[in-house]
Amino acid sequence: MSYKARVFRVFIASPSDVLLEREITRNVLEQWNSINSEREKIVLVPIGWETNAAPEMGRPAQDYINMDILDTCDVVIGIFWTRAGTPTRNAASGSIEEILRESPKRRITMLYFSNKPIPPSRVDTDQTLELIKFKNKVPPVRMTKSL
Repeated sequence: MSYKARVFRVFIASPSDVLLEREITRNVLEQWNSINSEREKIVLVPIGWETNAAPEMGRPAQDYINMDILDTCDVVIGIFWTRAGTPTRNAASGSIEEILRESPKRRITMLYFSNKPIPPSRVDTDQTLELIKFKNKVPPVRMTKSL
């Protein structure tokens, strides 16, 4: 049976080394919806550049992601492990730009940094340094408006 609910768009920002974690996040959101959405009257919709963006000519891809996808989201979840991600003209990476971008609609930003062991062959010193710089810039706890 149908029901009325508030829909919250949840953008998942992450570089390419956390594909599994990105998929787990999508699954957790879907599981939350299955268990809670009817009772809470809230639906969480996972959003990401890989599923919600289409190629477009005329402007940089990150600008399209920011303006047409990210700025319509209520929540951003950032996930990192060994990489900061691909640099953009405005930030050390697209994922970092997405997290730091101010948006009038966004209410919550959550960041997760994996502590999984890193095989020595996966270490990219430049990426690690960018990620450490970003992590040191972000306050450990950031209070935001409630939903």
